[in-house]
Amino acid sequence: MDNSFALQKVAKSAVGGYVEGGSELGFVKPFSNAIKVITNTRVALTSKSPNIEFLIKSLKVGDRLLLVREQGNLSDQFGVRIETKNNEKLGYLPCDCNEIIARLMDGDKEFYAEITSVEVIGPWNKIDIEVYLDD
Repeated sequence: MDNSFALQKVAKSAVGGYVEGGSELGFVKPFSNAIKVITNTRVALTSKSPNIEFLIKSLKVGDRLLLVREQGNLSDQFGVRIETKNNEKLGYLPCDCNEIIARLMDGDKEFYAEITSVEVIGPWNKIDIEVYLDD
């Protein structure tokens, strides 16, 4: 899959919950701006998610996902876990695009992802996402 990296300013209306008094993720950031930093990637290692068969049925295009830095990840020093808003593990940000995000998260920058497509292909649960810097 082609991972496209580009910084794009996102209209405040696209992140209304973040600007106007709260969000579905449970925090308030007045005057925040969302900047799209990865326009086309996927959730990796969905097969490692213990409840993926159940979770995949509840995911919709446009759902926001949490990005959680895993500094102690022995398999990937730049590990970034992807979770639902209910803190249920879906998988990871792919290794080919996680280093910059991980380093910025180590510097206290906050990121989230939005689902762009959900598809079950045989045994594979394909979840495409875009990644945003919440600045």
